[in-house]
Amino acid sequence: GIPPPPGAGGVPPPPGGIPAPPGMGGLPPPPGMGGLPPPPGMGLPPAFGGPQKQKRGMTQRKIKPKKKMNALHWKRILIDQEEDKETNETLWRNLKAFDFDEDEFAVAFTSEKKKKQKTSEKVEPKKKKKKAEVVRVLDPKTSQAVAIMLKSLPSIEQTYYAIIKMDGTELDEEKLTMIIGLLPKPDEVAQIKTMEKNSGGERIRWDKPERYFKLISKIPALAVRLRTWKFSVTLSGRIKEVLEPLTCFTSACREIQESAALVEVLEVVLNVGNYMNGKTKRGQADGFKLQLLQKLKDTKGNDKKTTLVDFIAEMCKSRHANLRGMLEKELENLLKSDICPEWTELEGFVTAIDNQFKSNLKNVENMKKTIAKASEEISTADRFAEVMQPFFQNAKKQVNEMRFQRKEAISAFTAAAEFYADGMKAKVALPKSSKEFLGAFRKFLQALLKAWPPEEPTEEELKAQQQKKMRMSQINKKKDLDNRKKLGAKAMIQALKKGGVKLRSIKNRRPSPAARQAKEFTRKSG
Repeated sequence: GIPPPPGAGGVPPPPGGIPAPPGMGGLPPPPGMGGLPPPPGMGLPPAFGGPQKQKRGMTQRKIKPKKKMNALHWKRILIDQEEDKETNETLWRNLKAFDFDEDEFAVAFTSEKKKKQKTSEKVEPKKKKKKAEVVRVLDPKTSQAVAIMLKSLPSIEQTYYAIIKMDGTELDEEKLTMIIGLLPKPDEVAQIKTMEKNSGGERIRWDKPERYFKLISKIPALAVRLRTWKFSVTLSGRIKEVLEPLTCFTSACREIQESAALVEVLEVVLNVGNYMNGKTKRGQADGFKLQLLQKLKDTKGNDKKTTLVDFIAEMCKSRHANLRGMLEKELENLLKSDICPEWTELEGFVTAIDNQFKSNLKNVENMKKTIAKASEEISTADRFAEVMQPFFQNAKKQVNEMRFQRKEAISAFTAAAEFYADGMKAKVALPKSSKEFLGAFRKFLQALLKAWPPEEPTEEELKAQQQKKMRMSQINKKKDLDNRKKLGAKAMIQALKKGGVKLRSIKNRRPSPAARQAKEFTRKSG
């Protein structure tokens, strides 16, 4: 038949494989791996460009560990001892094998797992001491709420002493609010005390919520103490919050009475209205109700675009060119009076703070007696009176200022209502809504200013502004230069001092040759 092509079969190789031709050696297969060597030309490349010789054998002795060992993953180096030592000087030729305690090493680094020895005797498991179970008496919802709160507080003991010592670094407003919201109720405290009484002197391992309630309930007048403390923490902020809208309200009420620019605008509104109502019974009016001011922007001309506010703005501009700027300046607080709540609401805030101040001031006086009757441990550490008394003395000034501003506000509001009344009644009732009263002026004024945009500055005004900017720029440059000179002089002196150079004073300077000649001439002639 047809002989098989080369490499596709044929005579089997002799046992041990086909020997490599001379000069084409390669690495021998690892011991026990046998098989065919690589074909001619497919072996490992010769090292460093020269032919690689067949290894003649291992130089180190073969070791059979007594146990199966953990592998040490290294890349081994094999040295051919037959090579010329002078040309292959290396550390590895000089390291020799030696004997050591194989038993200890094999036990220490074996990979074999220890087998548990079977014993005929049954080993009884050690009995774990049972921990005393925690005791709970609180309602599950209350217990859960208190447990969650305790995560946000210092430890139970720290919280207890922080309340007694009035320590604001441990308990801020937020934490005081949480504590006040979950104070122990009398029946809950009674349950804890009853169980302890019936325990026969045995120590009860309370759950955290119960332990917390048990400890803080020992503090005298706990609720009063905490609420008074929180009031002291929040008082300044609350007064500041109420004073801003209160002073703005007072100023806005005064502005609508005192603004000359507003009078001119209302005069234009009155004349325009009388002209429009000239042929009706509504004409010849001396004044008008303030509700009209909000209707002006909705009254449109025949073109359906121009509003009555637009026409009033043009008329005001023709009568008084600077009126726009005067309105913005004279009615500054009116324009921002939308921050003011209703007067009744504002007055309610002030009254509430005032009443709470009086009530908490009494609490401070009453707490002195309560603390005196408390246990020695509490009365000695208690700082309630020490902290609260000075605070309330200083807080009186803030409260008195708030009371004064309330009187000013009601006075200004009453005067403004009378100023814009019809003058037919001796006593004028306050408007039902202060927001609507001031809002009528504010919204009309905003619409008017929108319809009357500020004019572009004239050439003369622009020139004056530029000159002013240049003057300010020159002044700033001069200041900057002077500052740099000062800083430079200081830096130079410091540098000279650091470099060991001493500055001579004027008195110690060496005189010039001319000065020395003059001095010599004076000495001889004298």
